[in-house]
Amino acid sequence: MAQFRIKAGVSPWGFANILAAVSRTPVAIDIVITSGTEGQHKSGSLHYKGHAADIRTRNFPNPGAIRSFMAALKLELGEDYQLILESDHLHVEFDPS
Repeated sequence: MAQFRIKAGVSPWGFANILAAVSRTPVAIDIVITSGTEGQHKSGSLHYKGHAADIRTRNFPNPGAIRSFMAALKLELGEDYQLILESDHLHVEFDPS
């Protein structure tokens, strides 16, 4: 089970299901949630509705570890979630088709 922490100032409102899924992934690194509803995001972002979270990627030892984490997280979350790897974070959002 993964351990995670939430960066100071980040409001976890609305994405408890993402946090629960992160906690069930089999990784042994420090997972840091860096953004929820606060901060600056693209216009229309699901962050503002509480349906998205960002996870810091610099704590992962290599790109393969990030991909493994993403696969495990996607399995936990299911098809209604999108995982988008950005340049410095993993964006996770609830966006059913």
